[in-house]
Amino acid sequence: MSSKKVGLLDTDILCFQASSAAQTAINWGNDWWTYHADFNTVRSIFEGKVDYIIKACQVDEVIMCLTDAENFRKSIYPEYKSNRKEVQKPCAYAGIVEYVKDNYETFQRP
Repeated sequence: MSSKKVGLLDTDILCFQASSAAQTAINWGNDWWTYHADFNTVRSIFEGKVDYIIKACQVDEVIMCLTDAENFRKSIYPEYKSNRKEVQKPCAYAGIVEYVKDNYETFQRP
């Protein structure tokens, strides 16, 4: 009898890493800066990380675990992650999260 091994992946960090790695800053001069990312690159980096984890952990299936906007930790400790409010997420972060939701089995709870 064989049993299927399922991996639960902390997907928030994978999305952040992939979108951050693919982001490029452009200095247009005269104090104008913008960020951009090629989404094909973001997706490729993300998929590469997932493939690596699947092979390294020898799992048959993955479930992508995502943080919900509601977080019980904030009710226990209101300053939970408050130091991150000033930090802007990479420009393609929301896009890769949506890609994950559209293409993988996901688990999201407060």
